Amino acid sequence: RGSTRQLADSLSDLTATPPSAPSTEAQALAHYHAALAHQASGRVGAAVRHFRAALALQADFPAALCSLARAQSSICDWSSREATLVSVRASLVRQLDEGACPALQPFDAFAVPLELPLVLRLAQ
Repeated sequence: RGSTRQLADSLSDLTATPPSAPSTEAQALAHYHAALAHQASGRVGAAVRHFRAALALQADFPAALCSLARAQSSICDWSSREATLVSVRASLVRQLDEGACPALQPFDAFAVPLELPLVLRLAQ
């Protein structure tokens, strides 16, 4: 767990002071990976902040969006819950309609309240 925390801290430092001007997509990806590392080390509040930062940089980032919804659920953060869920549902429908692999897997759907027809589409 200690090495995961060190990785999370390093990634957080990287997102705070980039060595050069990386693209917005690269910055969003760095925040996303920092969030995953924080989440793995048990610092879910920090993960939520990084997921939000990733989405602020790249609004169409389904993996970050679904991860944010799951992280918010795990710490009972209801501050923007409904807006996040509306975005998750719209993103999942778009992904499924496009034939893309959805960012939220069927088992993870238990952590995010979704309508039964959408859960069934995820499971197919």
